[in-house]
Amino acid sequence: MNLIQFWARAMDKRFAMLDRYGASPVRKIEAGLTGVRDVRWPGQWQTGSPPARKDRCVAVRQNRDWSEEARLAF
Repeated sequence: MNLIQFWARAMDKRFAMLDRYGASPVRKIEAGLTGVRDVRWPGQWQTGSPPARKDRCVAVRQNRDWSEEARLAF
C-alpha cells in the first residue's frame, strides 16, 4: 500500500466516524511533509530537478464536499 492509498483509507474511516456521531459536514484537512530540504523530486531528468529549499510543506483545505474526486484533487 502506498502513502496515497493509506491516506485515502484513513480519511474514509475518520469521515465515517464523524458522520456516525453527527458531526458537521464541514471538515478541515491538514497534510504536510517535514524533513524534505535538499530532496530532489522526480522529474524527467535528474539534473532538471533542483533540490527543495524548504524543509517542510503544508497544505490545508476546509470543505463541505469531500467526495472521492475532491479528496484526490487535494
